[in-house]
Amino acid sequence: MWEKELEAMKEAAYLAEKEILKVYNTSFAVEIKSDDSPVTAADKGADKIIREFLHRKFPGYAFLTEESKDTKERLNNDFVFIVDPVDGTKEFVARNGEFTTNIALAYKHEVVVGVIN
Repeated sequence: MWEKELEAMKEAAYLAEKEILKVYNTSFAVEIKSDDSPVTAADKGADKIIREFLHRKFPGYAFLTEESKDTKERLNNDFVFIVDPVDGTKEFVARNGEFTTNIALAYKHEVVVGVIN
């Protein structure tokens, strides 16, 4: 039932992984967000890649991502992609390899499919 979305989410996660690993292999800067959590170019770049890719495939779907501002549009949309482009940014910064990219799709406030890469 959600095959098209799942395939697109897998492809988006793969594209994000390439960006994340590109940053991982550099001497990247670490910023601190207002909630005192770290954020890097990998978080921001992967978030942008995922959002742009999935928006092209599913232009009517809304997004809730860790690295982007929430929108009122999301509250009134039956379809919402939920994205954490680098889950485990502290681990990413520590370079221990213990981080993932998480993408889920919620339909009417229920998660129906997800990808962890």
